[in-house]
Amino acid sequence: MNPSQLVTLEVPGNNGHNGSATPSYYNETKVLKVATKVIRGRKVFVFFSGGKDSLVSLHILKRLVNGNKEPLTAIHTDTGISTPGNREYVEKTCRELGVKLVLLSPKDDYFTLVKRWGFPTLTRRWCKWQLKIFPVQRFLRTQDKSKILLVDGVRGAESWIKKRMNHQRIGPLTTFHNVLRCPVFHPVYEWSHEAVEAYIEKNGLEVNPLYAQYGKAFDCWCSVYKTPSDLVMLKYNHNSLFKQLISVESSLTSSGSGMFDRGRSQRIYFRDIDKNPDKYVGTKCSSTCACMTA
Repeated sequence: MNPSQLVTLEVPGNNGHNGSATPSYYNETKVLKVATKVIRGRKVFVFFSGGKDSLVSLHILKRLVNGNKEPLTAIHTDTGISTPGNREYVEKTCRELGVKLVLLSPKDDYFTLVKRWGFPTLTRRWCKWQLKIFPVQRFLRTQDKSKILLVDGVRGAESWIKKRMNHQRIGPLTTFHNVLRCPVFHPVYEWSHEAVEAYIEKNGLEVNPLYAQYGKAFDCWCSVYKTPSDLVMLKYNHNSLFKQLISVESSLTSSGSGMFDRGRSQRIYFRDIDKNPDKYVGTKCSSTCACMTA
């Protein structure tokens, strides 16, 4: 497999049901057909973050892998700064589905790394590498990569960053990961949010309880992609974790802040959110924010 011969994965256009431009639930049949082919003869590992998209991906693969020689395995990277209760949900779900679970973790915890390098930003996303990619790389070194298929819950419609993945397309819903050096299958890439919800309801899947509190599972509370309003929710729902973030912010000798809005040339401190949460409810940073919380 030569990555230089591959083309970049693009966001689906008019792939919906009845000509709609919105990806739809009816792509399930296509996904099952493609998945049946790509899993053949491979050891399948599904990245399961605890969110709805990865839950659907895990369930789809569980339906198909029973006839495979190799059992299905879920991979969960415990970043050490996930929402309390997320890991427990992941473990419970895998037990109930009868899926083997591999738990990975970074060598150094987030708070130690913040003291060393400062808070991560969009242009310095060390959190992505240290907390997620490096643990997976270490695990994959123990496997025969020629026989591995990775599966994720990425959806093209979810965010601009996922629409511009640097994976290289090698087939329908399948890419080659240029860093992990493995093929990756994306079951729900063409699905809308409504499609994911419909699948969950149809199959009676239990959603992560954290959705009732945050609207998401939040497997990582790094400041990248978080809004000040998100931190207000963390303050009220899981104050002990919020206090840890304030503590590490206060320990920085550079007077660094958890967030920085370049558009407004304004630092946003967790301690200020703590003192006056009402000011930050519903707020977002500007579109040029260094921590990309817009």
